[in-house]
Amino acid sequence: MGSLKLLTRSVVLVLIGIACSCSSNGDDDNTDDVGNAIQLTVEGRYTGLIELTISGDLVRVPVSLTVQETAPTRFSGNFYETAEFRPCCSTNPQDGTFTFDYDPSEMIIDNFEIRVNFNSIPDNPCTGVYRGSGEVEFDETSLIMAEILINDCNVSDTMGTLSLSKIGEL
Repeated sequence: MGSLKLLTRSVVLVLIGIACSCSSNGDDDNTDDVGNAIQLTVEGRYTGLIELTISGDLVRVPVSLTVQETAPTRFSGNFYETAEFRPCCSTNPQDGTFTFDYDPSEMIIDNFEIRVNFNSIPDNPCTGVYRGSGEVEFDETSLIMAEILINDCNVSDTMGTLSLSKIGEL
């Protein structure tokens, strides 16, 4: 029994030593391996809601995004005004597109812009731009949250909240 305890302690000490030796890459450029790993996990498939108030009523609109890194700290993809990654209101393959900049050290989203193009009525298409900023949180799942200013054919200069949860990889 004593040799098992000694073996267990030895294994634990070896594992701690390996973890400590791997925790630093030796350069001190104010970047960390955790920030770089988190940045990579921003890519994926997200679903959630845009919440806004119209004429005193809280409106919850289901949305989904496919998020891809297009340049370091720059992301873009397709926007759908459904939770099923299909267009609700367009003959296009999506209801719009989006871009945002992401600072992994601060976990901040800036220059968030969704360009909608609801063209289900060809003679009267509905286009618009939603702009804002927000943050990314990582716990059991990746979350994207942003405050956005909505301008399209239905509302103008209306604040909304975008809340998305990552449901999978691309």
